[in-house]
Amino acid sequence: MRRALAALILTAPLLLPAASRPALAQAESREGIYLQNQILQLRQELDQARRGGSALGGPAPSVAPRAGGGAPQGEMVGALLDRVTALEEEVRRLRGRLEEAEYRGRTLAQTVEKLQGDMDYRFQQMEGQGGRSGSPAAAPSRPAPPPAAPAPTAAAPAAA
Repeated sequence: MRRALAALILTAPLLLPAASRPALAQAESREGIYLQNQILQLRQELDQARRGGSALGGPAPSVAPRAGGGAPQGEMVGALLDRVTALEEEVRRLRGRLEEAEYRGRTLAQTVEKLQGDMDYRFQQMEGQGGRSGSPAAAPSRPAPPPAAPAPTAAAPAAA
């Protein structure tokens, strides 16, 4: 029994790496599949751009031949880099506008809060001054109630 347990303990470290190999291979294959999908997508976008349409929704980048007779792929890469740079600039500009709008929204909310607090304070002051001027404002004076029905006379017999 002890020998079997000792053998199991000694062989366990050797079996653990073998058991983790499928998980490692699976993770590597997932990364490989992801990279292959990215490459395929980029190839499709490049083919579409070559055919005259842009995958980004804008006009197709114009590829002007260079005087040195450079490779068309190099020119395409340059055009795509220019397009990416333009898109990055647009994103920066839009983020700036968004931050400005958020700032304006925060300052407007703070201003409204301050005005509301000021109005509440002024209403409290007005209510406090109204109570000190004379009769209490919470209990307004009422006119006297009309007299009740006439009282019975002593000559009338009382009904039992």
